[in-house]
Formats: sequence, structure tokens, C-alpha cells
Amino acid sequence: MSYRIAGIDVHKKMLAVVVADVEIEGEYAFEQRCYGSNPEHLRLLSEWLIEQQIEEAVMESTAQYWQPVCANAAVKPKGTIIQIVYRRLVSRLGHNQTIGAIVHRLCRLIWIILHRGVRYEERGPSVSTKSRRQRTTRMIRELRSRGYRVEPVGTAA
Repeated sequence: MSYRIAGIDVHKKMLAVVVADVEIEGEYAFEQRCYGSNPEHLRLLSEWLIEQQIEEAVMESTAQYWQPVCANAAVKPKGTIIQIVYRRLVSRLGHNQTIGAIVHRLCRLIWIILHRGVRYEERGPSVSTKSRRQRTTRMIRELRSRGYRVEPVGTAA
């Protein structure tokens, strides 16, 4: 059974990435790539890491160059809180400023985890009765504003 891990050495203008496929028997297969540090290359890197089915990634950096790399990777998985925040902000702020906001959020989250000793659990979007009711009301109002006649059947059980 294989276990895929990535090692990322973060420099100011370049990221050196090594992916290792570690077999239980002790056979290792390595693949090396270099990526630029601009947003387009960071997107390519995150897509490649997802394609490689990486189970764990470790990064080494002596400065703060890791932050956009981490934030770009964090916004990729669908249905996560980080991705939802990214989608909410990117239309107003643009990609680069939104990644900066995500970096700030991730740094605060890491600080809380380390200093309070709490465990992080990704809960995704919570669908409560109140949020479902608000969404239904908003959708009915939108349909009525477009000229449709909408009559709610009743409340869901």
C-alpha cells in the first residue's frame, strides 16, 4: 500500500517540490518539480498536488513565503469553510487580496490551535433550520421580483 507525501522548499521566487511514493516494503519513488511563486504557478502546483493524491505535505521556509502557497492550497477543496470564505471575498477583493485575507485567517487559526491546544475539525457549511428558512425566503423573494407567482406549500418536516 502506498503513502504519498510532498516536501516543499519555499524560496522567494521559486518552490522546489518533491513527491515521494512510500511503499510499506521500503521502496521509494520520487518525482521532482519546480514552480514559480506567482499566483498562476501556485494554482498549477496545488492542482498537481491534488492530481498526485498527496496525503501529507511538509513545507520548509525561513521567511513568510509559505503563506500564499498554503492559502492557495487551502481554498481548493470544495465545501470547506476556507473555500466558502474565499468565494465570498474574491469577487470584491480579487484573488491576491483574498489570498492575503485567507493567510490572515489561517495564521489566526494556527495560533489558536497551538496556544489553546484545541483540535481542528473541518465542519464545512452548516445547514441549520434558520439558514434554510432564510435561503427559502430569499429565493421566493427573488422569484417574485422576476414576475413568478410563488406560493409556499408548507414547512418541511
